[in-house]
Amino acid sequence: MQYGTCFGASDPVMKMVRTFLFLAVAAAACGQGRLPMQDDLWREFDIYRGRLLDLARAIPEDRYGWRPAKDVRSVQEVILHVALNNYMLLDMMERPVPKDLYPDLPKTEPERQRQIARRNLDLEKQLAGKQNMIAIAERAFAAAAEPLRNTSGAGLNQPAMFGDRKTTIGGLQLRTVAHLHEHLGQLIAYARSAGVVPPWSQ
Repeated sequence: MQYGTCFGASDPVMKMVRTFLFLAVAAAACGQGRLPMQDDLWREFDIYRGRLLDLARAIPEDRYGWRPAKDVRSVQEVILHVALNNYMLLDMMERPVPKDLYPDLPKTEPERQRQIARRNLDLEKQLAGKQNMIAIAERAFAAAAEPLRNTSGAGLNQPAMFGDRKTTIGGLQLRTVAHLHEHLGQLIAYARSAGVVPPWSQ
């Protein structure tokens, strides 16, 4: 039986059915695709990782050991901290981290995350050479970019853990961008104190 034999072409019930079917198809398509805010989040990440890397290149290597006080991170440690933290967040998203930087990680959480965090603290102090540090930072930001670019809208809601706190993949991606913003501001203050003008401000 065709719908036309039960409902007139302008019947309000038929219009409601068509509207519902349209919305259902649109919702399903959105779940498989990306949400508009994901492109906004990506732009925030892409612009400000570029600025952090540009600033890291602009600071002279002889200023990489500078710190504003005894018990806070140096320029070098800030650059490596914000970059390497991406790997801890990627691990929370169940994405691989490089074995050359993180060998012999435990298989279970939360000890795995704790070991990555401890390893990051060690790497901040052990790595040397401006170009080497910039290359490591570029590599870490490239790894963090992949899920920001390719996660579906539905994928944002997948459950995850941030330490002992329940969150989602979307929450971890938001943390990736927020952490970048936080420490870019710190590095700008360091650079200004050392007499370096951020390249985008010149």
